[in-house]
Amino acid sequence: MISRNFNFLIYSKKGLRLIWPILGVVLLIVIGEVLFVDPFGRLLSILGLSKVTSTIAQNWSESLGGSLKRIFRSIAVVVSILLVLKHLLNKSHSYIGIDFSKKRLKDVFIGIGFGFLVQIISIILMKSFGWFELTGYSWNFHPSSFFLPAILFLITYCIETGIIEEIIFRGFLLRIFEDRYSTKIAVIVSSAFFGLMHFSGLNNEFAWWMSIISSFAVGLVFTQAFLFSRSLWLPFGFHAGWHLAMSLLGSDGLNYNEAIFLVTKVSGPAFFVSTKAGGAGLFELIGVLTVSLILYLIQKRFAINI
Repeated sequence: MISRNFNFLIYSKKGLRLIWPILGVVLLIVIGEVLFVDPFGRLLSILGLSKVTSTIAQNWSESLGGSLKRIFRSIAVVVSILLVLKHLLNKSHSYIGIDFSKKRLKDVFIGIGFGFLVQIISIILMKSFGWFELTGYSWNFHPSSFFLPAILFLITYCIETGIIEEIIFRGFLLRIFEDRYSTKIAVIVSSAFFGLMHFSGLNNEFAWWMSIISSFAVGLVFTQAFLFSRSLWLPFGFHAGWHLAMSLLGSDGLNYNEAIFLVTKVSGPAFFVSTKAGGAGLFELIGVLTVSLILYLIQKRFAINI
């Protein structure tokens, strides 16, 4: 009887219950952070590579220390998911949309273009309402030695964010729910988790419910990009490019201590512009909707099945 109850907890009629691979990924990521990533960060400090004390790295010490730790964290998350795929689900990396064909590099750059398109549309709309002001350029406030380490750290940050969030939500969660239930259910569930992860807190200028709903909507379009290509590379480029564009173009308002390219001032209601909040403002969502429409038209033009 005990054995039967145990098997019931582990397996369903459809196979291994999904709670176990999900818990497995969570557990391995936590273990990786505690046993590997944090000690690695401390080792970097001992070696003289300091922590980043602001939103961007100010020198090579901060840039290399922060970049190496972010790279190490990204590797730890990817390895955690691949271990669960292999040992609990008997799947390979291609199951979650990781392949290494030459075409995928093109997908990354197309995705980066989508990310910049979202921010450019948002800036145009903010500018038309008088809510976006260019106040200068970062080289007016920083020495030339600032730029290379700052850009290295920014690129690493964007890559880390894109890799970790896309492999978890579009690669892992979407695929295991799609494999077990249906694509529609998988899209809703994975996007809902993505929205909840971007909960901005109750004491934020941006309404907490808007941070969740807007992130859910963004998750839907990231998922559309994944299903369009059946690869993580397009949504990864989209996600990383979005963050890169925000930092370079200052679409959320960047003073000289935060800016690498444009120094900007953004005003207007947070609902529209979403300045430094855990979610997307209405103007960004218009940009996201534009990308979604582009993907839909391409899909329809070339009869791509999603």
